[in-house]
Amino acid sequence: MKKSDEWADQNTVDEKCRQVMAERGCTPEQVRPVWIAEKLGMSKAGGHLYGQVRDWRRRECRPDPTLFAELPADAASDIRSITSDLADGIVTVAKRILRDQGAIIEQAASRKIADAERRQAEAEAELADVAAEWQETEDALAASQKKVAALTEELAQSDKRAERLRGRIEQLKEELGHKGSMTEHATPVAANPVQSLRSESPVGHQEPVVTRPTGAPASAPTPPPTASDADGEALAKPDDEGPIR
Repeated sequence: MKKSDEWADQNTVDEKCRQVMAERGCTPEQVRPVWIAEKLGMSKAGGHLYGQVRDWRRRECRPDPTLFAELPADAASDIRSITSDLADGIVTVAKRILRDQGAIIEQAASRKIADAERRQAEAEAELADVAAEWQETEDALAASQKKVAALTEELAQSDKRAERLRGRIEQLKEELGHKGSMTEHATPVAANPVQSLRSESPVGHQEPVVTRPTGAPASAPTPPPTASDADGEALAKPDDEGPIR
């Protein structure tokens, strides 16, 4: 095994890298520095060897500048024309794709804008309906409050009238009770007015004696009044007129 200070030059590393790539059938990117260290008889791959392998990869993957130089002039011109036409076609296709995609995006944006405007119009109409309904509710509430105030005032007046009527009823009850008590203590009326009058006469009262003037012709004696006559006379004459002459 070589020591760490016995480094291989770049040409040797390049040759070993191509040998490993051919043996293993791999690409330059797949070549590992450990494999190169084994080919060089090193115990391990150091940092210097890693740098040499990276340099070989970079040069191995770079295209050969003499590729087109070896072609005939007509072939090179045809290749350049083909590549130019291909580039133009790619650009044209890219532009068309971009244009189509732009139209699609514009249409989608237009639909979204139209949909947003429609939703906005619907929201504004709904908001207007809500505002109108709110105003109607406010008006109905104000009218209801006025009705409640009027009914409250009417109820207060009714309470006042009811209170006055209750006072009047109590007053009438007191008056009726007072009259009833007076009626109970009053003297009962006799069935015969004449007897009532006689019973009310003072004790020892006598009927007045009717005198006849001197020289006056004698008249027939007046028959005593019957009960019916006495009753009718008593009813026909007031008590304060005195006896009939």
